[in-house]
Amino acid sequence: RLAYDVVLASVTSLSVDWSSYVEVAHSSFKLSQESLGNDSKIRFTLLRASEIAHRNSLLRGMSLADPRASHPEDRKLAQMVFCIDVRSERIRRQLESQSSDIETFGFAGFFGMAFEYATLGQTSGNLQLPVLLKSQFVVHECIQETDSSRERSAVTARQNLRTWRALWKGFQASATSCFAFVETTGLMFGVKLLSRVVGSSYSSKLSDAKFDGIEMEDRSALGPTLRGLNHQGITTSRQADLAEGMLRNLGLTKNFARLVVFCGHACQTENNPLAAGLDCGACGGHSGEPNARFAAMLLNQPYIRQALADRGIKIPDDTYFLGALHNTTTDQIGFFDVEAMPEEQQDAWQELSSSCVSATCQTQAERMPLISAHSQAELLRRAVDWSEVRPEWGLAGNASFIIAPRSMSRKANLDARSFLHSYDYTQDAEGQVLETIMTAPMIVANWINMQYYASTVDNRYFGSGTKTVHNVVGSFGILSGNGGDLMTGLPWQSLHTGEKCQHLPMRLQVVIHAPRAMIERVIVKHQLVSDLLTGSWLHLVAIEDQIVYRYTQSGEWESLNMESDFCASKSGVAKR
Repeated sequence: RLAYDVVLASVTSLSVDWSSYVEVAHSSFKLSQESLGNDSKIRFTLLRASEIAHRNSLLRGMSLADPRASHPEDRKLAQMVFCIDVRSERIRRQLESQSSDIETFGFAGFFGMAFEYATLGQTSGNLQLPVLLKSQFVVHECIQETDSSRERSAVTARQNLRTWRALWKGFQASATSCFAFVETTGLMFGVKLLSRVVGSSYSSKLSDAKFDGIEMEDRSALGPTLRGLNHQGITTSRQADLAEGMLRNLGLTKNFARLVVFCGHACQTENNPLAAGLDCGACGGHSGEPNARFAAMLLNQPYIRQALADRGIKIPDDTYFLGALHNTTTDQIGFFDVEAMPEEQQDAWQELSSSCVSATCQTQAERMPLISAHSQAELLRRAVDWSEVRPEWGLAGNASFIIAPRSMSRKANLDARSFLHSYDYTQDAEGQVLETIMTAPMIVANWINMQYYASTVDNRYFGSGTKTVHNVVGSFGILSGNGGDLMTGLPWQSLHTGEKCQHLPMRLQVVIHAPRAMIERVIVKHQLVSDLLTGSWLHLVAIEDQIVYRYTQSGEWESLNMESDFCASKSGVAKR
């Protein structure tokens, strides 16, 4: 209604004095300490207590020792780069438990590749990047290593199929034919409905419309290409810039493993208009597959490796980069473009693939109680059940953001509650990488945390109610039932089990392993970061020289008592 008022005021040149409304609204929300009732004080005290308890538990599980002292120089079998998404924590922990030859990293799921992805036959497509960034170029999808006539045939088949599908959908929904359509053909859909109710095939949503018009033998070859980049001004030099920026921001500039895997993530659900909330936020609410495959393809190019070597990043000749996808509903990991892998890397990939299968089974076993699944089959069923309102928990439970080397948190069970961003301040002399992390991933993590917080504590106004009565409006929003305003936030089923809250609302706890002076420079330079801290929208802890400091609301650093219960003997730090 307010949007309509604004538009009408603009069209009719109507001038409205809003000042009186603003003053009333401001005064009605202005609270002083004296005006808070006992109930509000108790609630705030309990909130703060829960946040401190989580912080203490988090620090108790981490190692505060210098990560360089325990960093082995032996070459790894594989280094796997996952999104910082909290759901990656479980699979990373299980992979590391499989073998000491597997090292994992955390990085924003678009892997520093901010592009628009145009699927086969399209000139434009989805923005595969965080909302804070702008697309730098367009990556086109193609069928790798096939002749142009075969690809043109696939494009024609896809266009014909989608044209007929659109016409059929329009006929179903048109005002003149919709009722006659139901009466005439309704029974024909009985078989389809019944198959969806009792069906048990684990067909992935990722393999439906994605492969329209593509022959079965060509589907594994469908993916991003480097073709056409030069025509967009993305020259060899700029491609090398992209590769260098990603590796330096990741902190992976030496000691490369035999296999380096960029593992994006995506959910798998049926009949779910809110599926984008379960996909990769760093990829604009889409699957991270294109970004992972493009990054791997880029770094496998000889001319890119030569350019990186000239810039001080020497990648061994026998290091191979792969793209992969973590299915967050089933916890399975699938690899792409394996056929193009050199034969000498096949043994390494077989070993890694076996470890991934074992890690998947362990992760599934860990998640089964959380979704009340009695078996692995029950967990997998949720991915294809069109009546399932809780296919997975998404980012429910998120409470912290760790910006540090993985070695500091590797031995801790973080219970999929922490965003994990790899960072080594010793490789960041100018503090530019830390500035990027604190002004982009940390900000987005705060948005996610606040969305879950608000949707949990006041679902009526900040959430979107129950999924069972959602009414999808176009492709831009939902109503609850058949009226009211567009609903915002998360549905109740994404936050509550039916008996208790799955998400415990608390403000984000950020832990950074870096000198306080480096952190302060970012805070002073960026007002948004400063406002989040002084306004207590998130909490900040710094680990410097094995001492833990808390950033106070007044902008000062307070040393936390190293003899308190959060500093357990596990850290190996002498008590001070």
